[in-house]
Amino acid sequence: MWSVLGLTGPFGSGCSTLARVLEKEFSFRVTRLSDYIKAVAVRAQVLDGSKVGMSQEAVDGIIGEIAGIVKELGKEFNPKQFEDCGCDDVRRTLQNVGNKGRKVYGRGFWARLCWERVRREARDGNVPVVIDGIRNVGEVEALRGFTRRFYLVAVTAGYEERWERVKDEFGGNQQKFDEIEQRDREETDNAGLPVAHGQQVEACVDMADVVIRNPNVEEASIDTALRKKIEQYIEPLLDPGIRGPFEDEFFMTMAYVASTRSECLKRRVGACIVADKTDSVFVGWNHAPDEECVRKYRQCYRDYLKKKVKKCPVCGRDIFECQDKGHRAFIRLLDRCRAIHAEQSALLQATKSGVSVSGGVLYCTTMPCLTCAKLLIEAGIKRVIYVEPYPDKDSFKLLRDTFGAENVVEFEGIKAPAFMQVFRRAVREG
Repeated sequence: MWSVLGLTGPFGSGCSTLARVLEKEFSFRVTRLSDYIKAVAVRAQVLDGSKVGMSQEAVDGIIGEIAGIVKELGKEFNPKQFEDCGCDDVRRTLQNVGNKGRKVYGRGFWARLCWERVRREARDGNVPVVIDGIRNVGEVEALRGFTRRFYLVAVTAGYEERWERVKDEFGGNQQKFDEIEQRDREETDNAGLPVAHGQQVEACVDMADVVIRNPNVEEASIDTALRKKIEQYIEPLLDPGIRGPFEDEFFMTMAYVASTRSECLKRRVGACIVADKTDSVFVGWNHAPDEECVRKYRQCYRDYLKKKVKKCPVCGRDIFECQDKGHRAFIRLLDRCRAIHAEQSALLQATKSGVSVSGGVLYCTTMPCLTCAKLLIEAGIKRVIYVEPYPDKDSFKLLRDTFGAENVVEFEGIKAPAFMQVFRRAVREG
């Protein structure tokens, strides 16, 4: 059975570059989800083919594929449905078309189109496939439903690194880049709630089986650097058991296991601290006292407060409409989470055991908040490895200013969802 890799990651992280190296160096067959979106945009006349590199012949072929699959779903494909997706920006237009397709035909629609092409081309032989451009959780779920040999690869890079790569495309307009990136990461409606058929890159990265960091290097070294990472992190997916887990993979999996004990209704977070001198390991997870959100309020306490405090206590406007920064800061005081954070929980476990964590390493499924960052510094932690970024950039800056950029890094490697599947044979034979 041939393997299928899906690629996801924030704008400018280098998914397309990784796809090119997989095709060139490792003989993968590449299918781009964005090709279908571009073809629909051109056929709906909201974009010109020359702006997205699509010839009329290519558009005709892809539209024929789409029409056939939509017919199998018992519907009729009509490009006119997408005529309201156009705007003055190419990338926003493509996002609009992608969203509309998921809304009309289902969240896994674009993934279904890619999968049907993969199935047809697989008849040519046992060639591994990569699907580039996954942007919605529904696409991940659809592909995992089609085959057990699907693995999601997240490609990441720092904000400044990504901006450096794409600033010419944006004409140096960083505000425009920020707007596109914010929508790309997690699209929300006017009430701040996630849009089910929208852009969900952050959630897709969280679902990934493996994370690959793609920092800026000299152009001549890009392929070499990515080739090494493919050998380290992707080849074990395709051939389970060829190596055992690296240290970071092992301890981050412990953090993920700890997160399963959390009953937080918003985000389950796990942390694992490895003490420097004793190699003792302490885990923690976020939880409220007596899990009151679940048992008492039956909802997140912050949501409970939002319903209770409907008006801004300063100006009297609707709490969602008030945008005054001073007022919002006051509102945050009323919007306090009651849970102890995973990092705090792990630190307390070490304290109860009488073990110093000075010089130790923290593995956390989410970047620590500012309060946790200060506690970690005071406890003597010297290195932080995280998976999900945290919206509060102050904590990131504080930790990097204190520990150095090389000691506050995003996790890279095989994540917990694929850990046992990839390493079970290595453990058994070892």
